[in-house]
Amino acid sequence: SLARSARYSLLYTKKDNLDAMLDCCEQEEQEFWSTPDGQRRIPRPAFFQRAAILQRKTKNYEAEVAICERWAKISTAYQTQPFVKRGGGYPYESSKAHQDLLKRLEKAKSLLAAQKG
Repeated sequence: SLARSARYSLLYTKKDNLDAMLDCCEQEEQEFWSTPDGQRRIPRPAFFQRAAILQRKTKNYEAEVAICERWAKISTAYQTQPFVKRGGGYPYESSKAHQDLLKRLEKAKSLLAAQKG
């Protein structure tokens, strides 16, 4: 797995490569969930956002919903960290990517429902 800094550079060099973005999401998730509870740091939502955008471009709404839900699960778990509850932690809730992922989840669900007829 790539070091975090190398992974972040992919947001610029491979942002249109779905496999690369999904791989980054997976690495971010692995790091998050394998870190002991109470010490978890929020991943960058940008990987999840890029993956969701690329899924929508191919009209793969089911995959778009899934990646948004994976992000939602991480952000919900992050909010339970004691240091976050005390007001510490990264204020990701105000980030544009986080806001977009929440809106995108609802939109993708309705697109998926329409696609299924």
